[in-house]
Amino acid sequence: MRLLFLALSFPLPANNGHKIRTWALLRALAAEGHEVSLLAFAREDETMEGQSSLGAVCRDVDIVPLVTRTVLYRRDIAGRLASVPSPRPYGVTRFESAAMRDKIVARIRREPFDAIVCDVFTIANVPPISIPIIVNNENVEHVLLRRYLPHEPNPVKRAYASLEAFKMERWERRAWARAAVAMACSDVDRRTINRLCPECSTVIVPNVVDAETYTPNGAGQAGRVLFQGGMDWFPNQDAAAYFISEILPTVRSLVPHVRFVVAGRNPSPTLLRRFARITDVEFTGTVPDMRDELAKAAVCAVPLRIGSGTRLKILEAAAMARAVVSTRIGMEGLGFTDGWDILVADGPHAFAHALVRVLRSTELGGAIGSRARHTIEADYTFANLRAGIRASLDALVQRSGRLKPTV
Repeated sequence: MRLLFLALSFPLPANNGHKIRTWALLRALAAEGHEVSLLAFAREDETMEGQSSLGAVCRDVDIVPLVTRTVLYRRDIAGRLASVPSPRPYGVTRFESAAMRDKIVARIRREPFDAIVCDVFTIANVPPISIPIIVNNENVEHVLLRRYLPHEPNPVKRAYASLEAFKMERWERRAWARAAVAMACSDVDRRTINRLCPECSTVIVPNVVDAETYTPNGAGQAGRVLFQGGMDWFPNQDAAAYFISEILPTVRSLVPHVRFVVAGRNPSPTLLRRFARITDVEFTGTVPDMRDELAKAAVCAVPLRIGSGTRLKILEAAAMARAVVSTRIGMEGLGFTDGWDILVADGPHAFAHALVRVLRSTELGGAIGSRARHTIEADYTFANLRAGIRASLDALVQRSGRLKPTV
């Protein structure tokens, strides 16, 4: 098929969850023999490395500049306040672009595309067309927003986020209704989409990891606990702060010499100042290769309290055969089993004690990690992603050709 792929950001370097998924989808579509034209937003601060790699999987690549904005609530206050009376969520309007819309129109007038594949927010720039649309959902956004609410102490921010979640759910429902096919990361997300939009054909297209590029290397460094992820993403900030404040003291009362490493880009100055005096807590900032951090870890902690979609950090740790201790939200949507290939615990006390079990027993950590690696090899490889792509395009063929209203 000839496909036009609309991306929220330039996919390379693939240094965050969104870019990793986008890059994997593009490679899978090319591997299945489809011709893909990529039209992507690119922020002014993006390096846009890897053009030659993109050229190997995309027929052509075009860029639309996007003014740098951030998803953090403390920024772009004027834009957020201006969005309050609008029926459209700010999370969508900040990606509305006349330049993107004009390029989409020009491309579909000039070329005979069989379908458009787009990240859910970019559908806002697609005019009414007869070309069928496949919408990619890396999260269910309104679920993510609602899970943020209990952990925001500021009542004004909480009220704003509650309004945004209400508007986002309504908008997502309309976006899914407009699409011929919705791609979901997991069965959890698939059920949510189908509950709100029964008429949408929803297919699971999982997040995956290139397991062959991960080489397990034994037990790691004793007492080293790793949390990896971009620290400019609020759920990761909350998870790190929650761990240091409420979980780590209990862990250290039981296993004294524990080092907690937070590996990921852009830790905020506020976060760094807050925990500057706590010994053996390290914020690495950007790391050249996360596999090096995983190789040194004795265990990986995923104390997430806010999330949707599925967590690539768990897939990466499992590919390195590292034992993972996670909250239920952290491992939501993944086919891991508590006590077998992961340990799941909610609440500071339970989480700390699950972590201590692994820190005290390299045999337990090794067994969980080894079984986690087998889970990756069975269910989260590039072959699994390609199967999801085939299923999505099969569903598209069955439902294509319907003109949907503008969202």
